[in-house]
Amino acid sequence: MIEVGTSRPHRELVLFALGLACVLAFFIFRCWMFWALTVDDAYITMRQAGNLVHGYGFVYNIGGPAVESYTNHSLFLVQALLIACGLNVVFFTKLIGVFSGLAVIAGALVLARMLLQEGGLGNFSLQWLLPGAWVLADSPILATGAVAGLETALFTALTTWSVVLMFRIMRSGAVPSRVQLILAGGVLGLSTWTRPEGIAWALGLCVVAVFVLRSERPKLRGIALIALIVAVFWISLTAYRYMVFGYPFPNSYYVKMGGGTLSRAASGFQYFRDWALLNRGGALLLIALVGVICTPRGGRILCAVALASVLGHLAVTIYEGGDWMPHLRMIAPCMGVLAALVSASFAALAHRLAPLRQDIIGCVSLLCFCPLWTISLQKELRRAMGEVQVRVYGWADAHEALAMWLASWEETRESTGKPPLVVAIEDIGLVGYHSDIRIIDLAGLADPVWAHYAYDTGLIYDYPAGPLVIDKRPDVIVLVTQTPPDAPETRMDWHTNQAVFKHPDFPRLYRYGSTWTHKDFPGDGYFLNVYLRNDVFNEPPKPQPPLPRARKRG
Repeated sequence: MIEVGTSRPHRELVLFALGLACVLAFFIFRCWMFWALTVDDAYITMRQAGNLVHGYGFVYNIGGPAVESYTNHSLFLVQALLIACGLNVVFFTKLIGVFSGLAVIAGALVLARMLLQEGGLGNFSLQWLLPGAWVLADSPILATGAVAGLETALFTALTTWSVVLMFRIMRSGAVPSRVQLILAGGVLGLSTWTRPEGIAWALGLCVVAVFVLRSERPKLRGIALIALIVAVFWISLTAYRYMVFGYPFPNSYYVKMGGGTLSRAASGFQYFRDWALLNRGGALLLIALVGVICTPRGGRILCAVALASVLGHLAVTIYEGGDWMPHLRMIAPCMGVLAALVSASFAALAHRLAPLRQDIIGCVSLLCFCPLWTISLQKELRRAMGEVQVRVYGWADAHEALAMWLASWEETRESTGKPPLVVAIEDIGLVGYHSDIRIIDLAGLADPVWAHYAYDTGLIYDYPAGPLVIDKRPDVIVLVTQTPPDAPETRMDWHTNQAVFKHPDFPRLYRYGSTWTHKDFPGDGYFLNVYLRNDVFNEPPKPQPPLPRARKRG
């Protein structure tokens, strides 16, 4: 990985090893801080992976239509393997995320070293590799992405190492070996299986490589082999999707991309602005730009290409409209490359300003930078911790308890020969995973009809009021409000819930049953309101919703 050579002073190696140990320990500490966080959507993939292992096919609802309700095909396959082996799928998915986060930090270190060597700074102090690594260890983006049960950290590791491998091929003096080409193509190919944005990342890197290597025919043939490997990965996945699901992209793509481009881009720009201001992403971009300018001419092209890959991913994120899950996870895939640029920028500046005794200067600068960076992130860290509190001690408390109640009711119905329960709800992950009941997904992730209607018409959140929910007569409808049920006026911010609640047949067919607290502070939070169809109103067991933790403590 990081070749330190034999000419490095013993003191410098010791200082670097100590600094790297602190960085890795701090990242593990951040992961421990957020370990309790498992995002609701993560359970969607786990439930469908379990259905596949247990022989029900590629379905979310047993007996329902085939649907790709998850976005992360590679993680879906891994989770299916974990379940088949009888392992704890939640724990091991988090463990994969943590190791992926460590791989991102390692990739950023290697990439920073490559940028510095390419810039003619071969005698740089190893301490200059650490500022970017600290940015990754300290940011809540990578840590929350690692433990949330999603593919965020895995995809970030793939994008980071794909840049490392492609840059090594582009800047190597010799013709790359077939092993190098296959490895680079395999990493890029896996990225297309992990996130839909992977194909954009792969295409961008290949196009840039062709432009940089346009006069080197042997290397161009190598890039052609990499592109062929990526094409095999992507085409095979696309063919699988067509054969199994009937569409070339996961269901979430159609749900997310169904709105107008301008409104989506406006939401994406707000997402980018949150990262740029709250997570100090703007400062990182500025540092990277200064580094590109200050890097000696030989390495400037490579630094510029790295910065262009970061900006390209940010542009894709803005176009997609950002995201609704913690914590700025759509930004994460470019963070490894950006962190490497930060390290290279510090070293390039130091080379220009203070070429002597860089090991001491680097160590002192790092000791100044790390606490200042951590202090600057305090507001963002509090925000991330607040999201964890809501998701774990509000979201999970309410949804898991609701799922257990529904599962108990389902057992009673089965014992008496009644048909299975059908529940309409927007956040289907926890409830679906813990209850195995049949679900009508108000968000459309597990409903191909709704997802593609939304994509084709642009009516993202109006359609469920009609045939998707009311006309299907589910036994239970769960609606989210920001006011308790006894409030003078019910407040619903989620448009799908509004559409169902305001449907003219809803008050005639359904009655309010119970409310499950959704957040620590119910006066300023969300409530899961359960409505039962009139003919089953007296059938379920008595509900016992959990009290808000604020009340428990009081």
